Amino acid sequence: MKVKNLLNFSFLNFSSNEKIAQEIVELVSGSAFHVYKDKRVRELVDFSNIDRVEQDRIFNELQVTVLALVILLLEQKSNFAVSNKKDTLLKLRTDVEEKFINFLLEIGIQQGFVDMWSGLIKMRCEEYRNIYEKRKRKATKFNSKLLLTVVTNGGLKHIRRGDVFPGDHLRQYILIWLEIAMEETEDIIKKNNL
Repeated sequence: MKVKNLLNFSFLNFSSNEKIAQEIVELVSGSAFHVYKDKRVRELVDFSNIDRVEQDRIFNELQVTVLALVILLLEQKSNFAVSNKKDTLLKLRTDVEEKFINFLLEIGIQQGFVDMWSGLIKMRCEEYRNIYEKRKRKATKFNSKLLLTVVTNGGLKHIRRGDVFPGDHLRQYILIWLEIAMEETEDIIKKNNL
């Protein structure tokens, strides 16, 4: 085996995968919290006139939306990666989900709620993955704009409880936010040669 190939060998990335996953989880958690606290978003969801349970649900939807985007981004990138990076990207995808679940436990979320979160993550990923797969053509490369559109529309639908309408300014806000989160995640991936 050539030295260049040895340096690219997947097992060398596994120890750093946890650090990369942690960085991505901090990115998505922080960005969701920032959006949740944003004055314009609160105006768009009529935040001051909804009860605490609904406010918390909106935060949870923001969190799961950006997390699903990152998980699906890693999956899709792995589909078009060279073989030595494919496994590393799939492992990173799993590590991101696990790090997020561990983060919930670390901040004191009860196991029953963590189990519900785990189910919600899987459900949203499956929902968005199915829509993405139905809409993409026989792609020879990853279609990031389609994935971004699917997750934006899905997130908006869940935040609005299905009550979506043309020209909703919240959609544009979510689209821009998720586009930035995707770019920042891709920067982390590139920085770590994945």
